[in-house]
Amino acid sequence: MKIITVENKSLSFFTLSSEFFIEQLDNFVNKEPQTVTIPNSVEKIEPHAFEDCTRIKSVRLPNSVTHMGGWTFKNCKMLETIHLGKNLAAIETSTFYDCNNLKTVTLPEKLTSIGDFAFSGCSSLRSITIPDRVSVIGKHAFSGCTSLKSVTIPEGVTCICDAAFMDCKSLEHIIMPQSISEIEMGAFKGCTSLKTVIIPDSVTKIGKLAFQGCTNLKKVILAKRLTSIGSYAFSGCIKLSSIFIPEMVGTIEESAFNGCAKLRLVKFNNKKLKEISSFCFRDCTSLIYIKIPQGISEINFGAFQCCANLRRVTFPNNITKIGTCSFSGCKKLQSVKFSTRVEEIGEAAFRNCENMKSIMLPQNVIVKNEAFEGCSKLSSITMYGKEDYSLKLLSNGSYLTIQ
Repeated sequence: MKIITVENKSLSFFTLSSEFFIEQLDNFVNKEPQTVTIPNSVEKIEPHAFEDCTRIKSVRLPNSVTHMGGWTFKNCKMLETIHLGKNLAAIETSTFYDCNNLKTVTLPEKLTSIGDFAFSGCSSLRSITIPDRVSVIGKHAFSGCTSLKSVTIPEGVTCICDAAFMDCKSLEHIIMPQSISEIEMGAFKGCTSLKTVIIPDSVTKIGKLAFQGCTNLKKVILAKRLTSIGSYAFSGCIKLSSIFIPEMVGTIEESAFNGCAKLRLVKFNNKKLKEISSFCFRDCTSLIYIKIPQGISEINFGAFQCCANLRRVTFPNNITKIGTCSFSGCKKLQSVKFSTRVEEIGEAAFRNCENMKSIMLPQNVIVKNEAFEGCSKLSSITMYGKEDYSLKLLSNGSYLTIQ
C-alpha cells in the first residue's frame, strides 16, 4: 500500500490547499488504495482538499491540525478509517459527506461542533461517540447513516437540527439531554428501527416531520414543558399505541398523528389547546374512544376521518364547530351528543358513519350538506328544546340536511 506523505517544504503557511492536493495527489489516488499521513507541522487543511479522492482508505491527522475545512473528504468512497488529532475543534459542513465505507470515527474531546451534512450518507458508520463539549449538531449531520445503531447526545446541545438523524434506519436508541429545547423538522424521520423515545422535559417544540415514518416506534413520552407539535410529527408511526398530550401544549399541527394505525389511547391533559387540526388523527384505525379536552372550540377538516373503529366521542361544552369530513368514515361510531354551543356541523362531517343510530343537536345549529350522508341506520335525532323540526332525506334514506 502506498503511503502519501506531504513534506513540510511543500506547505505554504502550514496550510494544505485544495489546489495543492488536486495537483499533487491525482497521480496517486486512482492507481491503488492509499493511506494518507499528514505531517506534524500542519495546522490547517483547506476546504475540498481530498474531495473525490475515491481510492483513499485511511487518513491520519496529527495533533497540530486545529482546523479542517468543509467538504475535505467528501465523496471519498473507499475511506474506512480516519484518525483525527486531539486539538480539532470543529467538523465543518459536508466534511465526510457520502463516505459510504467509513466504519469508525473517534471524535476528539475538544470538538465543539458538528456541521451540516458532516457525516451524511456514511452508510457504513455503526457507532459514534459525541464528545461532551459539542454544543451544535448541524442539519443533516448524520442523515442516511443507515448502519448507525445508537447515539448519546451530550449535555450542552440545545437543538437537534433539521434532519440531523433522518433515515438512520438501524438506529434503535437515542438518548437526549435536558439541555435540548427543540427537535427540528425531520430530525428522526424514517428511523425505522427506533422503538422508544423519551423526550426530555426541557423540550418545548417538536418540529414537523420530526418522527414521521418511524414504523417501529411503540412508545413516546412527551416533555412536560412541550408547547407545540408540528405537522406530520408522528405520522406513519404505525406501531405507536398511546400518546399523552402534556398540559402546556397549545398547538398540534396538521396530520401530527395521521396514520398511526395502532394508536388506541389518546389522552389530553390540558386546556391550552384550542383546536384539533386538520387530519390530526386521520386513519388512526385502532382508536376506540376519544375525549376532546375542555378548551377545544373547533375540530378541523378530516381530524378523525377514517378512524374505522372509533365508537364513542365525548365533546367539551364550549365546542362551536365540527369541521368538514371531521368524522367521515368512522364506521363504528353509533351516537353523538353535542353541547348547546355548537353552531355548525360541516359538510360530510359524519358521512358514511354506517352504524350511527342517534344524534343530539342544539337549537339553531347549521348543518351543512351531506353532514350525515350514508348514515343508513340513523333513526333518532333529538334537538335540545325544540320539537318542531324536519329532516330532508336522500333517496337512499340517509340524512342530507336538518332544517
